[in-house]
Parts: sequence; C-alpha cells; structure tokens
Amino acid sequence: MAKRLLQGALAGLALLALAGCVDKKPDGPPVPVQINGATVYLSPRSPILHYYQYALCRNTVCREAGSVHLRIPNRPDFVNDSPLRTPYVQKDEIFLMAGETLSFEADEGANGPTGLRYVDKIAHPEKTLTVSLEQRSDIAGGYGMRLTVSNPFGRALKFKVTEGRPGVEGAEFSVGVCPAPPHGDTRKSWPYPLVGNAILNFSFVPTEEAEACAP
Repeated sequence: MAKRLLQGALAGLALLALAGCVDKKPDGPPVPVQINGATVYLSPRSPILHYYQYALCRNTVCREAGSVHLRIPNRPDFVNDSPLRTPYVQKDEIFLMAGETLSFEADEGANGPTGLRYVDKIAHPEKTLTVSLEQRSDIAGGYGMRLTVSNPFGRALKFKVTEGRPGVEGAEFSVGVCPAPPHGDTRKSWPYPLVGNAILNFSFVPTEEAEACAP
C-alpha cells in the first residue's frame, strides 16, 4: 500500500504544495495528494509523506521551503510558509512559486529544449531559460500576476502553463500563452492571484507562430 501511494503521488505533491495545501504546523490539517485521479489525505507527520518527499528530492534540486505571500481581493492576505521541500524542475516540468525568478540550463534538442536543470547562477546564458512570477501593482488593482519566460534559443519556444490558485486543489491549464520569440521574452498576465505555475511541454515552433500571437 505504501509503495502504491508513493508511486501515485509523485506527480502531485509539488504543485499541491505550491497551491498552499500544506500547513506549516506539525499538527495542521491532512495533506491532500492526488492518486490516480482521487484525493488521498495524509497526516503531515505521516512517514509515507516524509519518505515520499525524500524520494521526490533525491535526484533533483529542491527549494528548502515554500513561502508565498499574496494580496487577495476583499480578504486577508494569503500566507503560506510550508516546510516541505519541493523540486524546481522534474521531468522537464518547471515548478515556479509566486515571487520567484528561476533559471534553468537546457540542451537544444531537435524538437525542443531537453534536460532542464536548475541553476542558481547563470554561467551559460546561451542555453539558460529564465522564468519569473510576480504579483504586480499595475495589474488588476495590485492583485494580478505576471509570468515572464525568457528564451535563449534561436528558435521560437512554445510551452503550456498550469495555474495554481490560493486554497484551490489541483491546477488548470491556462489559455492565451504565446510562444517566446527567438532570443526573446513572452509574458502572460492574470487578473487574480496565483500561488504558482507549472511550465511544461516545451517545443520549438516556427517564428511566425510567436509573431502572430504577440500583442
């Protein structure tokens, strides 16, 4: 049973933690983990949960903790200080929290970047993607968000983005995300707060596709 829980949970906890589903208190509420489309609740003190986190971070770099502070319309600020470590990238999927600016080296494959790996310093700008998510004072009265993706490659870069909203389980794919032009940036804005994004399914596309999408 424990092995099945670990296998089913590996794709879910990172973004659930980004969405603020993990309480910082040791006696906090159970942690919801998605397993084969169903939600299983594990105690924050569960050995399964802690071993799962060890397995998640064993072969990739993880942030030491998750800290998010967001302004929420007509409600108290959303604050999450999770002690759980979560990966920056896993299987070429980037996990980005509000307030972060992250960089990732990647190899230029035939169809898209491969081997995404987190770097804390940019040593090879010609193959380093940079992503950031910030709550901005100039979007939706100070509650909105902006994602920026910088493309270091000489081909337009397409990708998908999921959005994690405060207090909401799971994540939805966002629409209207334009490819990043060659050696350029693309931006996506939301009129509501986001705890984090998953950025995935990177592929190279014709430059015309990025040009046609740009505002």
